[in-house]
Amino acid sequence: MELDASIARREFGVGSFGSKIDKRHLSFESNSELNAYLANVAPLYISWSVAQYEFPSRMPMESKKLLGADLVYEFDADDFKLPCRQRHDSWNCSKCGAHGLGAVEACSSCGAPPLVDEWVCEECLNETRNHTQSLARILLEDFGFNEKDLHFNFSGSKGFHVHVRSPSVFEWSRAARMEALDYLTLHELSLEGLGFLEVDGVWRCPLWSLAGGIARRILQGLSHFFETIPEDRLAVIGSLSQREAKNFLTNRNGIVNGIQRGVLLPLSNKKKNELFWGNVLSHVVERQRLRVDRQTSADIHKIVRVPNTLHGGTGLLAKSMTLQGLSTFRPLQDSVVLKGERATVFVSRAPRFCLGGEWFDSMNGFEGPLPFHVAAYLVAKGVAEVRG
Repeated sequence: MELDASIARREFGVGSFGSKIDKRHLSFESNSELNAYLANVAPLYISWSVAQYEFPSRMPMESKKLLGADLVYEFDADDFKLPCRQRHDSWNCSKCGAHGLGAVEACSSCGAPPLVDEWVCEECLNETRNHTQSLARILLEDFGFNEKDLHFNFSGSKGFHVHVRSPSVFEWSRAARMEALDYLTLHELSLEGLGFLEVDGVWRCPLWSLAGGIARRILQGLSHFFETIPEDRLAVIGSLSQREAKNFLTNRNGIVNGIQRGVLLPLSNKKKNELFWGNVLSHVVERQRLRVDRQTSADIHKIVRVPNTLHGGTGLLAKSMTLQGLSTFRPLQDSVVLKGERATVFVSRAPRFCLGGEWFDSMNGFEGPLPFHVAAYLVAKGVAEVRG
């Protein structure tokens, strides 16, 4: 495994089954030293610091002498709360024994926090990829980074990591990183301050030709919204009747042209304008927010998975890729590397899932041989045991 020349300045951490970090404050002088360690110890997880230090193995943290840090953004499919989770996730309550499909925050019977069994599918990973690509566009167009500054890798489980390695961000403070994060996530956004406001009964928006940054993102999202929104969805979002939504959308081109001219066209029922445009703008802003993991992005001392190593909870490769490669990457197929003979396992529970381009039906209580990468995946997830 080849890493960049900064390897000697980074802190490493390793983990075992059920614990991503058992031991940290490790350091290695070279790729060859790291590879020798991996060959001899074979940890289930290995992570490295986003920061670089003069003395990466020292304790406590302040004695390491911080030199600077990459920007790292992490997207996790769990943060998107997509409908597919109702098909492949499940939960059970250790307090009262209730259980069900989907991911819930509280037991439907007693209200206690349940244990959620989380899985992923192409649908939720594709949504995660979409946000990763949106982030890349903003970093390139709004922040002015070069494509060579951006490094992408699959997490090996539920999402993607974006590493920004550039001298321009190396010495950014935590406050500066939080400010950039707020920009990406539209935290505490003021639409009125951007020029989306009502003036003398007419809703205005920034001129397309002059707008940049966040204002341009919202205008693009707003145009796409009216170009594609079905009538029934507009009725729900805009608090309209089906007839009102249908009548309004007969002039889709006029709505989009109005947005480009800085005008949000009024409804025929002008009393509903404020509620309608308020709801639509809120919906568009919510769609434009990037679901970036805030802790990873702001914590200079965070350690994250080393690219091109195996994820201990799935056996899948945290594969590195370019921005162009990201668009064609198939997470549940291209990250499969543990290929070999079949292995006999007992599976306690597993929903229908796809791995390595092959679908496997629900295997609750299954015992028998499976392709090695599938067996490794299930064992790593803690839902199967090797037999024989």
